[in-house]
Amino acid sequence: MRHILHLEDGEYVGERKNGRKHGNGCIIWATGLKYEGSFADDQIWGYGKYYFQEGCAYEGEVENGIMSG
Repeated sequence: MRHILHLEDGEYVGERKNGRKHGNGCIIWATGLKYEGSFADDQIWGYGKYYFQEGCAYEGEVENGIMSG
């Protein structure tokens, strides 16, 4: 089930478990940065894609919000 969660600096749309971001989802921050992919226990974790304001993107593994692939 997809949920919308309004964050202090953006919006999350995606799956939740026990009130936390968990599963597949998307965050769009007020700065224009966007992430689509996996979340675990409220953290960006697993496989996903960051879209940067400049038009470039990163696709790969992410651990605790940090690109690691």
